[in-house]
Amino acid sequence: MQKNIRKMVYYILKVLLCCYSVLCNCNTRAPSPTCLFTEKLNNNFLPTLANGYIGTVALSDEIHVGGLYNGKANTIPDFLSKQRKNRVKGSTNHTHRARIPSTAAIQYRLNGIGQSSFALDIQSNVFYKWFDSKNANVEQRIYAHSELKNVIVNEIIIKANRNLVLYFEKNEGKESEDIVFKNVKVKKASAFKAKIGQIKEAEIKNGTKTKVAVIFSKVPKSVKIIKNSVKEFKFITSIVTSLESLKLLPDAMMYWKKAQNMGKDLFRTHQKKWAQTFESFHIEITGNLFLSQTVNSALSSLLSSVRSDWEYGISPGGIAPSKEYLGHVFWDQDIWMAPAFLMFYPELAKSFLEYRYKRLNAAIDIAKKYNFKGAMFPWESAVSGFEVCPEERYGRNEIHITGDIIFSIRQYLYATGDFDWVFHHGIQVVFSAAEFWISRVSYNNSLNLYVINDVMPPDEYQYPVKNSVYTNVIAKMCLEFAVELGKIFKIKTSFDWENVATKMYIPFDKTLKFHPEFDGFDIKNPLSVVKQADVILINFPLMFPMDRDVKKNDLLLYENITDLNGPAMTQSMFTIGWLEVGNRVAAEKAFKKNFEHIQEPFKVWTEIRNGDGAKNFLTGAGGFLQTIIFGFGGIRVHNFSLDFNLSLLPESTSLLIYGVKYRDNSLIFNVNKDNKCFIELSHASKTQLICLMNGKKIPLKTGLKVLTCRGSIVPSNSIYDVNNNDTNYILENIVVFYLTPTIQVR
Repeated sequence: MQKNIRKMVYYILKVLLCCYSVLCNCNTRAPSPTCLFTEKLNNNFLPTLANGYIGTVALSDEIHVGGLYNGKANTIPDFLSKQRKNRVKGSTNHTHRARIPSTAAIQYRLNGIGQSSFALDIQSNVFYKWFDSKNANVEQRIYAHSELKNVIVNEIIIKANRNLVLYFEKNEGKESEDIVFKNVKVKKASAFKAKIGQIKEAEIKNGTKTKVAVIFSKVPKSVKIIKNSVKEFKFITSIVTSLESLKLLPDAMMYWKKAQNMGKDLFRTHQKKWAQTFESFHIEITGNLFLSQTVNSALSSLLSSVRSDWEYGISPGGIAPSKEYLGHVFWDQDIWMAPAFLMFYPELAKSFLEYRYKRLNAAIDIAKKYNFKGAMFPWESAVSGFEVCPEERYGRNEIHITGDIIFSIRQYLYATGDFDWVFHHGIQVVFSAAEFWISRVSYNNSLNLYVINDVMPPDEYQYPVKNSVYTNVIAKMCLEFAVELGKIFKIKTSFDWENVATKMYIPFDKTLKFHPEFDGFDIKNPLSVVKQADVILINFPLMFPMDRDVKKNDLLLYENITDLNGPAMTQSMFTIGWLEVGNRVAAEKAFKKNFEHIQEPFKVWTEIRNGDGAKNFLTGAGGFLQTIIFGFGGIRVHNFSLDFNLSLLPESTSLLIYGVKYRDNSLIFNVNKDNKCFIELSHASKTQLICLMNGKKIPLKTGLKVLTCRGSIVPSNSIYDVNNNDTNYILENIVVFYLTPTIQVR
């Protein structure tokens, strides 16, 4: 009898603790589409907790802030690699994310036997740890506050069934090798500690060394808990850097006190803000819990790594991990992650463009150092916009990055119709990139075409090569877009841009009807191996015009020679390509290969299959989301239309894509198990949208479901309206130097 009473009390306490943590999506302690629950922790693949400004890996000993780097940038040009020969790639000698010892990784300990369990609540962006025993029930939740961007919180709530002692353990790890910290004296009675520091080495010569202030709650060694009481401990860390403020300590203190004074509202406001963010766009998949969790986890990982008010780009590993690509920004941002953001949060995609725009001068300087004109963007970028790649040859030769950025601007304009931003900011980037390509091409007399030699394609196994098909295509598209903007804004542009675009050499094998990766590439050679998606990218995302048979041949031939141990995002592009040409079997095969890159229990992406390579690999997560949106959703964004072609995911019964943004409108796409589809307008803007299907034109209205799996959505009014005064300003202050041809016209 006494045993049953104790058991009943245990479960009552457990329920009370769950009720205490209001709105917890994981209260049932069971897996759901937005709750990744486990009773066994894999310390190698813990989730990241971030808010686009600040981040940490759950329970790890380090915190990072977006834009906070330590270490020197590369020296260019450095053709003989003299500057880097003694520096190990990936070492702390290079520009890398600066490590702040974690003051948020606080663990608890109780004497006695009990059961631990863990969860990542995707809907709240919170990591939970529970400990349940006869003596007590403990809930711990760790989160980077979604509204107070400078704050990370670690809360521990205990409901005691007897008198006991709760012990606390800190996990700050070793001292930072990146930042010289000094403790700040505070009153002995204060509930917090403070320290201020400065990075050891600026990114560029004579550059400013970023300062950082940290305010964090004091942590007791132990606390006595009285029987039948509920006790809550709130450990707050606030961080401010000189990137945003000159009053580091006062501002850090302000954020800490604000968080401290909010009480229970601190958690509630975080949940509410994140829920609003997560709900405005979501993907619902029924009939397949694994797929539903994987999609939600990928979306959450991306969303937590960027914010519109902190424009420091997005790295392949996000903010939280330290070693993953040193925290640098690559083409991964512009080609692999931006397309997904563009469809659900265009303001976040815009923040990527702002990141590039604000570093345009650095790109112009890089071009000058290599004796080119215009802007040559770095292969790896950090805070300054100068090249920070540890090996100079990548920055010198993997020049498709400049085209990737322009492609991202083009797609942003097509999807949003934000001519104002493009007119005042984007056009400078586009025109500068066009000038770079004009100075980078060579004229081939025998071909009577322009070529691009000495490059490294996306397939980095191949170097140096002539005429990478991906590089040449994206250079051509960049020049075409520059000409297009000139026409839109009535700006006279260089004749060379259109001439070179028209006469750009695009490698093509007429016999086998496929695109060789570069001049001299032998597709029949049994030793030929491709690192990752390369040629197939010209079909998607670039949407370069080609016959259906050529698309199929490119997919088939390159699928057979692509390295199985290549990076995660490759199979996503094969999936999209095969779906486009109607080969469902091949698409599903490629789609399922993605799963080898997803590590349980928190669906953490790794660059290489079976858990190898970079962890929290957002590039893979971004590619995977693209398979849902552009593959099974069949969405394509063109200059005056958004096309769609809906289909079900494998082993599922329905797909709902909610909140696709197009020209300030919000759309719903739905397909069920009977392959019956509808589209619907969930939010209308001033731009009226029309659905074109089977020769019909149907104006879209909220509440009206249009039954179709395939069609096009177009804005009713596509007239460009540019203020003449603004045009004169552009002509006088931005692009005058582009009006004179820079190469001999042939």
